[in-house]
Amino acid sequence: MINYKDAINIILKNIPDNLSIKKLSLFKTLGYALAMDIYSKEDIPTFRISKVNGYAVRSEDLKNCSENNPKKLKLIRYEKIEDLFKIKINENEAVKVHTGYYVPEGANAVVAMESLKEKENHVIVFKSVKFGENIKEKGEEIKKNQLIAKTGEILTPPLISMIAKVGYASIRVYRKPKIYLIIAGEELITPGKELEIGLVWDPISYPLFTALKLDGFPQVKWFRVRGNVVKFRDVIDDGLRYSDFLIVCGSVFAEDKNYTKHFLENIDVKRVIWGVNVKPAESLYFGTYENKFVFVLPDDPISALICYYEFVRPALLKASGFKEIFLKEIETKITTDMEGEAGITELLLGRLFFDNEYYVEVKRDYALSDFLYFNCIVINDKGKINKGEKVKVHVLPWY
Repeated sequence: MINYKDAINIILKNIPDNLSIKKLSLFKTLGYALAMDIYSKEDIPTFRISKVNGYAVRSEDLKNCSENNPKKLKLIRYEKIEDLFKIKINENEAVKVHTGYYVPEGANAVVAMESLKEKENHVIVFKSVKFGENIKEKGEEIKKNQLIAKTGEILTPPLISMIAKVGYASIRVYRKPKIYLIIAGEELITPGKELEIGLVWDPISYPLFTALKLDGFPQVKWFRVRGNVVKFRDVIDDGLRYSDFLIVCGSVFAEDKNYTKHFLENIDVKRVIWGVNVKPAESLYFGTYENKFVFVLPDDPISALICYYEFVRPALLKASGFKEIFLKEIETKITTDMEGEAGITELLLGRLFFDNEYYVEVKRDYALSDFLYFNCIVINDKGKINKGEKVKVHVLPWY
């Protein structure tokens, strides 16, 4: 079997840098990778604006102005915000403006609200202002044709806000893959249904499905198949037609764990990897079918999740146009001795915590309920590790 790093490299070598490009409304782009460079369409701001709530004035009219020497200015009123663009401030005049409002012609400063009082048709000012004070000039933030974001950047709320600010209502992004998730198992039933002897409530579908959603994949179809070969084959065929990525977990026959892999190869899925020298990825399968990609994960829920985060997720993110595709890796001290086998990489769930520095607790034997307390994957590629030594840790997305 191939080793941990080789398995990841082989999988990623088969995955394209992106699937295709699509145009989306800016409202729908959160979490996508940009497929274009973004340049500002205009100077920002496009005209002089006020930095504060206050009154636009001529600074020369307030020379030597103070609390002991207040200055009275005539108040120019207007009904609609667009009327500001028709106003010109003359000597000893002022006009009310709010943050982001246009500063009318003739004004060269803005007096903040707390530095004056408004009385009927005039204002009493108690503070002088400098030329340009509290005014943001045209193009002060961003110049026309200035580069705002590069191809490949991930669209976050702040970046989306900036792109909207420079004039875009829709942009080109890299399409995210269509994913078809199949959970197979004779013993699995929907949670909430009455349990019969030999059956369990499905503990695999929900964590895998929600992990995909947490990672921002919007198009995920999901099916559970129990011991029905015809149904299983139909669902596989449907998945290969619909999806870019087919992810299968488990087998329709408990006594034949490899049935799924053999069936896939009988319908011309080309094997790339079958088994990795990694616990718990000894049975991990990766193959290709035309321009589609197929993963078969272990049927144990925790093993399936670990394999998803270490092998499947990077492939999905790469196909989405992402540059950063791996979980964040840190090195931290381990709180207990760890036994391992030389030459075999072991991936274990751990709990990362901070006490003046980062530590990680590792539990080798755990139940699914323990997953509530874990927030990282510990990589043991050294064999025996003593308490206090540093280990590599991959931080899970919810930590």
